[in-house]
Amino acid sequence: SNGRIYRLQGVDAPITSLPDLHALPAAELAQLLTSPNGWLAQRALRRLAEQPDQAIIPQLRADLAADVPATRALAALWGLNAVGGLDESATLAALAHPTPAVRVWGIRLTGDRREAAPAVASRLVELARDNPPPDVAAQLACSARRFSSALGLALLEPLMQQDSLAADTLVPWLLWWGLVDHSVTGRDAVLQQFAAPNGWSTRLLRENQPRLMRRYAAEGTVAGYTACASLYAAAPAAERESLRKWLLQGLTERARVLGPVTNAGLFDQLAGAAARDSERPPPKPFAPLSGPLLDLITALHREEPAEPLRLRLALQAGLPAARDSLRQDLVSTTDTAALIRRLEILSEYPDVSVTPAVLALFRSTQSARVREAALRALQPLLDAPLARDLLALEPVLEPGLQSRVRQVLCGNPAAALVLLQAVDRGSIAAASIPTDQLRPLALFDDPELATLLRRHWGNIQPGTPEEKLADIRRFTNDLRAGVGDVGRGEALFVKHCGLCHKVRNVGGNLGPELTGTVKGDLNSLLANIVDPSAVVKKEYLTHVAQTRTGTIVSGLLVEEDAGSVTLVDARNQRSRLSRDQLEELSISATSLMPERLLEQLSPQELRDLFAWLRQ
Repeated sequence: SNGRIYRLQGVDAPITSLPDLHALPAAELAQLLTSPNGWLAQRALRRLAEQPDQAIIPQLRADLAADVPATRALAALWGLNAVGGLDESATLAALAHPTPAVRVWGIRLTGDRREAAPAVASRLVELARDNPPPDVAAQLACSARRFSSALGLALLEPLMQQDSLAADTLVPWLLWWGLVDHSVTGRDAVLQQFAAPNGWSTRLLRENQPRLMRRYAAEGTVAGYTACASLYAAAPAAERESLRKWLLQGLTERARVLGPVTNAGLFDQLAGAAARDSERPPPKPFAPLSGPLLDLITALHREEPAEPLRLRLALQAGLPAARDSLRQDLVSTTDTAALIRRLEILSEYPDVSVTPAVLALFRSTQSARVREAALRALQPLLDAPLARDLLALEPVLEPGLQSRVRQVLCGNPAAALVLLQAVDRGSIAAASIPTDQLRPLALFDDPELATLLRRHWGNIQPGTPEEKLADIRRFTNDLRAGVGDVGRGEALFVKHCGLCHKVRNVGGNLGPELTGTVKGDLNSLLANIVDPSAVVKKEYLTHVAQTRTGTIVSGLLVEEDAGSVTLVDARNQRSRLSRDQLEELSISATSLMPERLLEQLSPQELRDLFAWLRQ
């Protein structure tokens, strides 16, 4: 038999008939509110709400007395709310009940009405000041959002003075939830508490100070900027560096708009481009920095122009002096670490005026780390002339950096065309460019690029299932044909796999740890290598970022916030992209791990590698 489960009942339990609730008078329905049968109690409460009877109000009010058991008092409170009898006196009785659960429901039902009589409001504030237990404090924080800013902040202020609540799992976040909801409409009251000498006196106040700084900065209004300056001025000297970090975070998020709740791309293949684009909200306009906050950032940069955080703040504020000092540092700085930090900042704040200086660094005999950082700084500025300048340097570049240059060029349509035209002229051998570096070119939808791709590489799409199955059989036969050398196998693993994967503490952490996997079924191991995109765990999905200049950057999403995203590519190179630079961020069905890795190995090298993997 099949069907829905209608009832679960013990074997020896008697079958009881339920009363017809529609036929019962209100007084009997009120008695059923405390029935041990929860379903019956809920149905009785619903029936009272459908046909309220004012005659039972005195009976229910009597059950709110302090000496009445909590279960009965709760039922009476719900009943009064259902029949419209929860007036000021009944609410005060509930808020004064000795049982916390009754007080919690008194607070909640008051908040549901979004207003409170003066006596009730005073009682709520008393509850907040009276070191309430966590469940009462949590409900006060939740309901504070529903009241006016004046009453809501009057409830939140004393709660944030109580360090005993800071250790709770939920209450601190509920307090922030209420605070941020009133941070704009009640800005003056919020600043009166936080931008004050005692604004750092408790743990809850200290924890919410940087969040509030970020919130006001992200607001992108003159009033928000002024609030940030007030918070900073009132902060102790030891806390100001932390506030500067949160200020920068908020400023980078000013244009960010939260998108609507969607199906997370589940039906993107069935939806048209217009439907997908409609889910992406446009950037939010924001006011340029001005007033006390602009003065503050200017002074901070003037004090320590080389300090990275202050420099980023100055660049975010658009200070010409910051651009000038950054340009000068690129020429005068001799310390390698400091120079790399400057180039990293420049990659986050692209400036075409410094392209010659960065290109000169790339041409120079600087260390490989400096050249790599210079290349990342040039990536957002790529165009055809710059691509030609980079390709002209190929003969003097070491192989690793040469490959990295080609990878960067393949991420920009204009630069990729320059690269493929060089291949077409015979200046660069097509075989020297791995097909996995050519993947982004398919995303540009450029006919000229497509023609050159087909001419020199044919079809660079992933192999068919039949081709992959044939590869697995071929590799299996090669493995059975002889014995591998474990020592040589470890060196091969480090060279071809160790950048991303770790086996027995050898290798990197970009991809999954494989110590347990490599000793499993041989066919499964080969299948995962030959077809890496067949199964990809969610934490290793490839994200593809397209910038407003047309550049495409792909990799694992390792960091994300409202202001930026950070991707790590297959060569373990990090790219931090501001949300302002992004046109689109999507998930690719193709694994970051390239196909045809094993085809680079001879049969003996294949046996050596697997001998070490499976020892």
